[in-house]
Amino acid sequence: MAVEQFWDRAAETMPRDELERLQMARVRACVARLKASGTEFYRRRLADVSEDGLRSMEDLARLPFTTKSDLRENYPFGLFAVPSHEIVRIHASSGSTPRSWCCRTAVRSR
Repeated sequence: MAVEQFWDRAAETMPRDELERLQMARVRACVARLKASGTEFYRRRLADVSEDGLRSMEDLARLPFTTKSDLRENYPFGLFAVPSHEIVRIHASSGSTPRSWCCRTAVRSR
């Protein structure tokens, strides 16, 4: 019996141009979701980003990426993209700095 080599054959074998369209649609949806989340950090950070302007992989270079200092200054509570009542659990680690770091957040299913 042959072992299946793919977890999701359709997704893993789709043509490159189709894959890039899917990925960009997901990036646009993610940006829209973060902007609509009401989170001050993302509202400010993504203010100049238009989802409609994200059409190709080259456009990713225009996205503002989260830096280490962003994480230090805002983590974890300033980066929640869901209302706090939807958060079930926060796992944290003290790490190597005096400030604790949240490494995983569980969210209630909608």
